[in-house]
Amino acid sequence: MGFFLCSNKLFKGDFNMNLVTVRDIYKNRENYLNKEIEVGGWVRSIRDSKAFGFLVLADGSYFETLQIVFHDNMDNFDEICKCNVGAAVIVKGTLIPTPEAKQPFEIQAVSVAVEGPSAPDYPLQKKRHSLEYLRTISHLRPRTNTFQAVFRVRSLIAALKVRDRNHYQKKVVSSAYNRVLFTKEMKKDYTLLCPQMSPIHFDLIEPAIRAFGYNMEILQNHNRNAVDVGLQYVNNDACYPSLIVIGQIMDALLSGKYDLNRTAVFMSQTGGGCRASNYIGFIRRALEKAGMPQVPVISVNANGMETNPGFSITLPMMTKAMQAVVYGDIFMRVLYATRPYEAVPGSANALHEKWKKICIKALSKRQPAMMEFAKNVRGIIRDFDNLERLDIKKPKVGIVGEILVKFSPLANNHVVELLESEGAEAVMPDLLDFLLYCFYNSNFKAEHLGMKKSTARLCNAGIALLEFFRKTARKELAASKHFTPPSEIRDLAEMAKGFVSLGNQTGEGWFLTGEMLELIHSGVKNIICTQPFGCLPNHIVGKGVIKELRKNYPESNIIAVDYDPGASEVNQLNRIKLMLATAQKNLKAENA
Repeated sequence: MGFFLCSNKLFKGDFNMNLVTVRDIYKNRENYLNKEIEVGGWVRSIRDSKAFGFLVLADGSYFETLQIVFHDNMDNFDEICKCNVGAAVIVKGTLIPTPEAKQPFEIQAVSVAVEGPSAPDYPLQKKRHSLEYLRTISHLRPRTNTFQAVFRVRSLIAALKVRDRNHYQKKVVSSAYNRVLFTKEMKKDYTLLCPQMSPIHFDLIEPAIRAFGYNMEILQNHNRNAVDVGLQYVNNDACYPSLIVIGQIMDALLSGKYDLNRTAVFMSQTGGGCRASNYIGFIRRALEKAGMPQVPVISVNANGMETNPGFSITLPMMTKAMQAVVYGDIFMRVLYATRPYEAVPGSANALHEKWKKICIKALSKRQPAMMEFAKNVRGIIRDFDNLERLDIKKPKVGIVGEILVKFSPLANNHVVELLESEGAEAVMPDLLDFLLYCFYNSNFKAEHLGMKKSTARLCNAGIALLEFFRKTARKELAASKHFTPPSEIRDLAEMAKGFVSLGNQTGEGWFLTGEMLELIHSGVKNIICTQPFGCLPNHIVGKGVIKELRKNYPESNIIAVDYDPGASEVNQLNRIKLMLATAQKNLKAENA
């Protein structure tokens, strides 16, 4: 009885079923990850043990192969183990991502049907064969990568000849989009949607912007559905943070909750590489694709990249926004350092909610009210410092990485809650530090890359201004019993210099290395480096320096954890738990 693959149909006699090809899995993996699928093909290699086994499957649709994991709970486990290279099989199972392995994913099989056995002397084995040898087995040559490549090249050449014969001319279509301005008239009745990044901070930024007459709304749809929607509107080569941001925006606009003719999108833009510049373009293309080109996208920036007549950053607004950021940093610092030790469960969160209401009331005023700001800062730190707590020690775990993955619970799978549930204290560096990093980079550019020195001086003045906003916080934190003040950005730069060049300024750049060193020097030896899967800048200055940091600081306990739409939470959890086991062991040794 004949057995062959044709497109995505498998035929054996008059029996047929729909199968997913290996090519389709690789090209459209987001459609299949964590879903049950059926594949069919020939065994390229097989290895087994008493309880489980691996087989590598090829179906002729793609150069890459597919790894199948099968277990002894299958009725035909012994039959599968006896399969030889060349056997034809149909596999049903779940496609699981494996970012830590050589292959990007594998199928955890629930059934493996052997449709066509193969003899032990099957001519094609897992090794290179000479062309002379392949001439002796011409009926099997199409199953080799060599001849599949030949066929593809021949097919391409034939297609090009047909195009020439038909005088085909490529039509160049402009990729430009029409930018919709946010006008002064729109300010009255438009709702400004802003994607969520850090709940603690953004819940405070919202009233600060609203105080100046803008109907701003921080999106609260930071859930898995937002990721799924993002995959529909962003190229799957884009990074995880961009998927989340665009997904939140499009999910909200598609919900029917908003009048699309009276809604705009609000997005920060700092310039440079990665999310700092590209997200605006991503958002506008997604809006066009969804048939919403009329929705304005407001770029919020301080360097004149884009302007909108209906939105302007004034000094009072910037003052309130900076107050909100400092409040958020303080809350994050004192809440995370208190909650694992609270004597009364829930008391830290209750205190946070109390002060959050007070801060929102203060931020809702247009006046700078710096005296009130300083008073609130002192009150927050002192109240948390005096909150009743248990006299116990827990391992401290620092969290660094890409700015959105680090701060967003959706992006990092609620890593702070995970650490606290596992008996650890989470330590998160300040959001304000990222703004200081952006300003500080001008010094390197002025010295080495031709930037005007006057621009660098202006940026250094910006650093002094930002530090002015947290002057009171720094003083109170230093005087507290349980908290530590943040480091100076210049100190972070000096520490990072010994490991990476300060010219690494794409994404988090040298700042990521500086944050890890700041944590180590402050006594936080356990660190999770959160990074979007495949993010080149973060892998270079994050994962890439971990080995050298461990060499220079042998007591450090650092892991890199990748996050993306298809990343396995189990893999992330196992890596973090292993790190925590080491952290607990080290803590016991210190206290012994």
